[in-house]
Amino acid sequence: ILAENNLIRDIFAFEMLAKKENTANQIQSGYYAFSPTESAQQILDRLVAGDVADAIVTIPEGRNISEFAEILEEKNVCDADAFIEETKKVAEYQKNYPILSSIPLTEKDGVSRTLEGYLFPDTYSFSPDTEPSEVVTAMLDRFVEVYDQDYLKRTKEMGKTVDEIVIMASIVELETKLVEDKANAASVFYNRIAANMPLQSDITVDYARGEKTA
Repeated sequence: ILAENNLIRDIFAFEMLAKKENTANQIQSGYYAFSPTESAQQILDRLVAGDVADAIVTIPEGRNISEFAEILEEKNVCDADAFIEETKKVAEYQKNYPILSSIPLTEKDGVSRTLEGYLFPDTYSFSPDTEPSEVVTAMLDRFVEVYDQDYLKRTKEMGKTVDEIVIMASIVELETKLVEDKANAASVFYNRIAANMPLQSDITVDYARGEKTA
């Protein structure tokens, strides 16, 4: 593979170098980013050290689980379907993350909840072929870091659960473009709920349909 990519000139010489240094059986698998300016010795040393190229992954706000999964697979972090399956293990993660306790485990209208809304959109560094559980854990850790004690206190004062806040925040995120409009949008929705009115949010309709429209 190295020769095919013009990173080494002589396959036999590279094999002999590895045998001479007794490192032939110590080469580690993974995704590597090599430069043609590196010597055979430098490349061998990095293969033995497992100096793999971590992927910098940015998850933009307002993305759903499927979009998270697509980004992760594109970056060779983990398989998209495996990631989605991991996010369905709500009960397992509730054991280690009390902040998830208000997510209902029973199906509603034939739909089971996932960890969607709790996987914090941010920039992460992952090694290729990372276990989906490690990816989910990193994103949940970041959520707990951001949704701190002040937020938890405010949630309790409002008489809401964390899950109710996360759902409302998810709707408001896509209903508005400007930060200054978010509080007003949330207020409108809460007023409609209090008046027993329909939410009348296009975002919720799109979500139920599994599509995004302008």
